[in-house]
Amino acid sequence: MCRRQQVVEGNIEVRMLEQQARKQALTDGVLGFDGAAAIKFSVGDLNALLAPLG
Repeated sequence: MCRRQQVVEGNIEVRMLEQQARKQALTDGVLGFDGAAAIKFSVGDLNALLAPLG
């Protein structure tokens, strides 16, 4: 079964998908490690991660 996602530019679905992508990148950065095996994140990063969608 093939499923295609159709979205109209600028609608709420597009904004939600963009927000999800930003939060996924932020989560990957927060939960990731640098070369010294230290977790890297700031208070601002955590606030953005925990902010409601919208």
